[in-house]
Amino acid sequence: MNLFCNFKYELIADDTRRSALSRFAGCRRAVFNKALELQNDRKAKSEKPISYLEMAHLLMEWKQTEEMAFLKEAPSQALQQTLMDLDRAIKDTFRKKGDPAKKRWPRFKAKDIGDGFRLPQVKPQDIDEPNGRVKLPKLGWLRYRRSRPLAFKCGDGTLIPGKVKQIRTAANGSSLSRPSLRFPIP
Repeated sequence: MNLFCNFKYELIADDTRRSALSRFAGCRRAVFNKALELQNDRKAKSEKPISYLEMAHLLMEWKQTEEMAFLKEAPSQALQQTLMDLDRAIKDTFRKKGDPAKKRWPRFKAKDIGDGFRLPQVKPQDIDEPNGRVKLPKLGWLRYRRSRPLAFKCGDGTLIPGKVKQIRTAANGSSLSRPSLRFPIP
């Protein structure tokens, strides 16, 4: 039996790192919206949607253009994860009618609504749990308010340590002025 659990902590960041987190979320939103615009154009022409691999190649091309050069400052994993999310959302629209996983066609992302990004590959050495620190790409070590340990509490009161698979940063409230950190643990 697998047990999945989310641990949410407040991220303690200075103004420069907080603005960098906000820029990363903006880059993620820009990639999602640009890729969705391409998918919408193909849908209007009754063409097959672009696959994740093709979008990943387009992402590399976008980073080389002058108008989208700002994407270079965001972690590549977060941008690639965004393209995977869009690909999954589009595939879910083509499910059978009675399938509960069927969703509607994706919509454009707006600023400050669900802002954040996900880093899917986390190494154990990137989390310093005793000191309440986490290492994020292109930002370095950031502190988080360690309100509880990263462990499961069993019925008999013992703590079983979990293994962190990914890190999510998200907004608390309407913007990334008070970012939070989530450790989903399988």
